[in-house]
Amino acid sequence: MLYRVFLLFKKAHFIILLRHYKSLGLSNHRKDTLFSKNIAKVNILRSCIMPTKVKIKIKDNSELRMKIDELYEKTNQVDLAKWSLLMAKHILDIVDIDCNSIDAIVDGFIVNELWQTGKARMYDVRQAGFKIHKIARECDSEIEKTALRVVGQAVSSGHMREHAMVSSDYAIKTIGLISSNDIDAITFEREWQLNELKKFF
Repeated sequence: MLYRVFLLFKKAHFIILLRHYKSLGLSNHRKDTLFSKNIAKVNILRSCIMPTKVKIKIKDNSELRMKIDELYEKTNQVDLAKWSLLMAKHILDIVDIDCNSIDAIVDGFIVNELWQTGKARMYDVRQAGFKIHKIARECDSEIEKTALRVVGQAVSSGHMREHAMVSSDYAIKTIGLISSNDIDAITFEREWQLNELKKFF
């Protein structure tokens, strides 16, 4: 929502600038110079505004996250939930956790999928997410704990769409922990996330 407001602001800002410079009777060269400076200021503002905020400390490819963020804003919540579950299963495979061996994860995936078809409540997916986060808190391994956070956030995406992006960020944290924050590995993961999200369009 915030990003949409920004786009409306940007469009209105440019229209106002054009009218203002026209009223001043400036030369075309002077108009172009002033207009370029204002565009630069707006682009700086744009770099500070995303639909979602990174809530955890991670090393990341910010450009790719921005692209995911922009696509996220155009994606409905059901598709975001499907995307989140794909990420969760993907990360569980990477850290070698058998999702079928943990009842809370099995139940969480089922509840989220039921919610996608209107057969479960937002409350149900929220509670399912809580159960997975409880298991995560009890993990000794930081990698496994973070991977389970990916799953907990993914399952909770049926409660609030924002959980989908938080899940993607935890996936990046997981890859960072595995690879000692290797930017190539992180970039590869963000590219995978982006490509999977694009499939819903």
